[in-house]
Parts: sequence; C-alpha cells; structure tokens
Amino acid sequence: MKKTSIKLNYKFKLITIPIIFFVVIGLLIKFVITPTINDIKDTRLNIIEQELELDRRYNKARALKRMTLKLNKIQPQTKLLKNVFMDLSQELEFITTMEKIAEDNNIDQTMKPGKVNEESNKSTLQSMQVDFTASGKFENLINYLADLEQLNNYINIESIKMSNSMKRKLKSDDTISSEPNIVMVLNTTTYWR
Repeated sequence: MKKTSIKLNYKFKLITIPIIFFVVIGLLIKFVITPTINDIKDTRLNIIEQELELDRRYNKARALKRMTLKLNKIQPQTKLLKNVFMDLSQELEFITTMEKIAEDNNIDQTMKPGKVNEESNKSTLQSMQVDFTASGKFENLINYLADLEQLNNYINIESIKMSNSMKRKLKSDDTISSEPNIVMVLNTTTYWR
C-alpha cells in the first residue's frame, strides 16, 4: 500500500505542482504585471501631457518676452503719439495756433468745425471734421500748407479745392484796386483724445 500511496503522491505532485505554478503565474500576471503595465501607460500619457503643457507654456513665455521687448522698443514713441492727438480741453489752443499760422503767412482764414464722429466716441480717440477756407497769394498758401504739415498735431487733409478770385483793396486815395487772389478750401479731419 505504501507503494501505491507513494505513486499517488508522486502523481499528485506531478499534476498539482504545474497547476499551482501556472495558477501563481496567472495570479502574478493578473494582480501585479497587468496593473503595473496600466500604471506605466498612464504615467506615459501623463508625461506626454506635461510635455505638451510645458511646450505651450514655453511658447507663451517666449511670445510674452518678444512682446515685452517690442513694447520696450515702442514705449518711447508713445509720448510722441500723445502729442499728435489734441486734448479736447485744448480747442482754444488749436484755434489760436491755426490763426497764428494764417497770420504769419498773410492769409485770410475761416474755420468751420463739424461734429465729433459718433463712432469714434466708442474709443478713446475722437475725430472731428474741420473745414478751412484760406485766401491769399499762391506762395503764401503753399507756405500755409507747409506750416500745417509742420504741426505736432495730426491733421488729415481729405481734400483741397483751389479757385481764382480777385481781391479788392481800398487804397489811401479812396480808389479801389483789384489783386489776383486764390481761395483754397481744405476739408480736414482732426483727431482728439
């Protein structure tokens, strides 16, 4: 009987050891290796997401640095830009300047300001149509236009119309003389802040 029990034991061991081995391997695969593989995949995806996020932040920082450099380069010019646009509170100064230019160039000038552009009220800059009628000698009118261009303020001349006329003058001996004269009409847009 001992021999049969040893044979049975031997057969039992021969069958159960591989089964136990495969069960242990299966359990290791299911409970250790598979979760580890899943963790590695998740970690890989997280690393890719972080790389993309870091790349996006790097590009954003580079763009911000470029914009800061450009801003520092442009910033000194903003003071010049502030001088180009007139303050709404300095209307009288503008009129006085225009009258002085006309007087310096021996020009008769009239100004007809228009309304402030309604659309421009939405922004900080406002535009206003101003029509000038200037009359005098041709050379004086050219000098007048050159002085307008020299102004620090931005005046956009939309159109210029010129026509001939005769200027009548009363002489000291009570006679009337006529001189050739040119009338120039300027349609302009001025910009205010």
